[in-house]
Amino acid sequence: MGLPPSRSERICRLTAATASRCAAWRFRSSREAPETAGQMFSAFGIMRQLHELLWYLSDALALDSAAPLHVELRRSHDETLRLTLLNPEALQDLDLGAHRGGVNALLLRTSELVRSERPTAGNNLRGADLSTSLFLTQPRLNAAKGDGGTRLPSWLSRPGHWVC
Repeated sequence: MGLPPSRSERICRLTAATASRCAAWRFRSSREAPETAGQMFSAFGIMRQLHELLWYLSDALALDSAAPLHVELRRSHDETLRLTLLNPEALQDLDLGAHRGGVNALLLRTSELVRSERPTAGNNLRGADLSTSLFLTQPRLNAAKGDGGTRLPSWLSRPGHWVC
């Protein structure tokens, strides 16, 4: 049966991409191999951003109103997923800003399609539950009408002109 996996190995097995990252460091943590800490932490930051992009792309793929862009969204999702499998050295060489820029442009086009179906400027959002809304921004909220019963995501502030 062999020995049970170490704590580091168990943590690393959370996802295939993470496991491949951990395998690159022979399943050692930065405490066990301090000389790898810089590269590990840098890779973690890059992976966090790539997984954030995957989350946004997955969300966009679930939107029916974004159907005209689904082929491009799927291609971008698959490319981002491929980037999560790069080795640590290749991750360091990745032009993440350029990749994020391309994904951002696609998400902006997606947002335009979705917003064209549901304008929010001046909309009456009184009593609406917006607590799980995606792509909701403070300026869009400020342009709408709401009240004390309108539920908001924790990262947004209730506009001062809303009636409580």
